[in-house]
Amino acid sequence: MEYWDVSLPDLKSVGAEASPVLVETLRGMIRALDLDPDKLSDEANSFLNRPLDRSGTRDTRLWQTPRLKMDPDWRKARDSKPDVNILADALQHASPFIAWNAARLFAACTDAPSRRGLLRDVMFNGRGQTLRLIDMLATSVWGEEAFGEILGRFGKPLCPGCGYLYKPMLRAADNLEQVQLGVDTALDGAAFEDPRTAELAAEALRIVPKEVLLPHRSRILELLEVWKRRGSWCYGCERVVPGSFCENCRVVPPQPREHLVYLAFKAGALNFQDLLRLANERGFNSADAATKSLSQWAFTDPKIMRAVIEQIDAESAPNELIKEILGQPADQLRNNSHELLSLLSSHSAVARARVIESFSSGWVAANLAKASAKKALEDVSPFVRSAAAKFLRTQSSI
Repeated sequence: MEYWDVSLPDLKSVGAEASPVLVETLRGMIRALDLDPDKLSDEANSFLNRPLDRSGTRDTRLWQTPRLKMDPDWRKARDSKPDVNILADALQHASPFIAWNAARLFAACTDAPSRRGLLRDVMFNGRGQTLRLIDMLATSVWGEEAFGEILGRFGKPLCPGCGYLYKPMLRAADNLEQVQLGVDTALDGAAFEDPRTAELAAEALRIVPKEVLLPHRSRILELLEVWKRRGSWCYGCERVVPGSFCENCRVVPPQPREHLVYLAFKAGALNFQDLLRLANERGFNSADAATKSLSQWAFTDPKIMRAVIEQIDAESAPNELIKEILGQPADQLRNNSHELLSLLSSHSAVARARVIESFSSGWVAANLAKASAKKALEDVSPFVRSAAAKFLRTQSSI
């Protein structure tokens, strides 16, 4: 379900002045939404004919644009025979709104044989967000040849936005040979010097099955080390960012490390100590990935769960790991209740408090939860006592 602002310019009155790209896209949208062009024109003109104020601008404060909740029927737009050549140009429009709707119209024109070549030209000549639209169009336009079409683009110098092509390429792979070729290409992209391209390439690899990633374990680990040394790049300040954020503008730049940690774990290339070390690298998204991986592993392997509990008790694990584990569904917590309840006597006050807070999800029997919380009211840590008091208050109000 999509929301649409239906107050659009009068195509009859401004058609000569508006660009063909804008006119053709809006015309298709109006047909797809089954709107009345005359009523739409009247509404637009009622606004455009309002007098200007003293500053020479038009007061819009009292103009409330209606919003419709509807699903457009793109087949109706196709029946109006839109010009696919103009729509192909519209895919590269600076406005994401125009480009996205042009892509939907372009996809609907299934009877236009020229779409294949037009989309190829867009892919080779487009930049930035334009290339993001290839994911929406590749399979419907190129069919079984989508993988080869996109792979061909990676044979040319990459430009900003090419990172968006890795995901549709891997999705289009329909046999083992193509999958392997796609993985090799995406790994090359993860090594690319532009952090944004590398991040998108590594992210695209997350959909690859574990058995396909296994032979690439050493390369994934090498890439992880490369990006730890390389750092990232702030596009706004045009400077290298060795840490987790730009110290000049405080922006967190793109980095493939988070996805590389996930891929390395998925491929079985990281042991428990590796993940624990990565989880303790505060401030990086790779720490989040390591934390989630440790939590996932703990719930599938009792030995890892015990090792995690030991690290939490020794206060050697980051607090985010405790939060991640105790934030899992109640059924998973209940199945590991013996180990998790042992944290009530942990050396870590944070862990003791988190366990009390997690009782609200219902993974512990009500009588045991209340008894444990009452006992925690005498804890030496005010943080734990506060968590216990809060939990007991919520129970008394039920």
